[in-house]
Amino acid sequence: MFFLAWRHVLYNRAISVLLIAGLTLVIAFPIVVSRAARVAEEVYGNRARATPLVVGRRANEHQLTLNTLYFEGPKPPPVPQKLVADLRDKHAGLVLPISNRLTAGGFPLIGTVTEYFDFRALQLDDGELPMLLGDCVVGSVVAQKLNLKTGGSLRTDISSFLNVAHDYPFKLNVTGILKSNGTPDDRAVFTDIKTVWTVEGLGHGHDNVIEHAATITGPSAPSPEAVNAQVQAILGKGVVEFREVTSENIRSFHFHGDEKEFPLTAIIVAPSSDKSGTMLKGAINAGDEYEAVVPDVVIAGLMKLVFNVKKIFDTYFVMTALGVFAFLAIVVLLTLRNRRDEFSVMVKMGCSRNAIGSLFAYEFMILFAVSGMLSVLISQAAIEAIRHFAL
Repeated sequence: MFFLAWRHVLYNRAISVLLIAGLTLVIAFPIVVSRAARVAEEVYGNRARATPLVVGRRANEHQLTLNTLYFEGPKPPPVPQKLVADLRDKHAGLVLPISNRLTAGGFPLIGTVTEYFDFRALQLDDGELPMLLGDCVVGSVVAQKLNLKTGGSLRTDISSFLNVAHDYPFKLNVTGILKSNGTPDDRAVFTDIKTVWTVEGLGHGHDNVIEHAATITGPSAPSPEAVNAQVQAILGKGVVEFREVTSENIRSFHFHGDEKEFPLTAIIVAPSSDKSGTMLKGAINAGDEYEAVVPDVVIAGLMKLVFNVKKIFDTYFVMTALGVFAFLAIVVLLTLRNRRDEFSVMVKMGCSRNAIGSLFAYEFMILFAVSGMLSVLISQAAIEAIRHFAL
């Protein structure tokens, strides 16, 4: 009977394809929604649970958390560098400054310290960590998308098209490629804090006019007119700011202003104990200027919203499924009516009613089985696409 049912399904290709398509969509939809919610919770939840505290300017805790942990969303108000020193003086634990205010090659440019790589368990696939001003390491996705290799270079993006005369790209030296670990770190460019400040224009290197002027004394010294002409020629061209750090010009780079007031996006703090973390959080939140948030709590709240949305999709699915199965019932009844003569012939040939019922049941079992397998394949492809493009 199974063979006969299979042959009948193949013979009626058009009807079979339409039934399989409808059943596949009905089965795949709830699978994709359910798995997508679990994947989102896994991706965002694991990173949040691995980050005890995030300290930033008192504003929006969701904005602060998403920007610091996942490098997404609007930029939160900056905090000064001096807050890092204050937290270290309090022996708050591991203190990791984070700057996520710029982009390079279309990817977030993250300024931080070398301890961040150990904190996130990031390993190098090639090269070494940035050690000098202007060095950077890139995530695996960045390296793949931009075709970067160790020893190559990467330019920062212009942050404002209204000021292109001054805000031109800075060339970064790629010293390493990170191994893929399936986190937002794969889609980021990492450098040190001072490099980020230099890119922002808080620090720079430039030609020194004095070095170009003659310093020879004695009878062989050039005339004052010749020295003045050389100086004026240099000044006439303008003081050239370097937008690339090399071994020849690295000593000319310097900062203007008080570095304690230079901006950061946020500060990740890993307290030495739960008690010290609770005390630190209470002390910071007692003030009006800064706040310390627990990313796990913030993301749990967002995930609650996600699962509430999932409930809406589940309700929609139930209504859709009821409609599809109603149409399927109509198809079954119409099929039975159209095949009435066929079943009469089978009875006259000696087939029992149970055999005819088995044949009909096998046909729909085949349709449901094929639809189920296609649903699994479609849902898996959808989840991989969500992981790669959305999460």
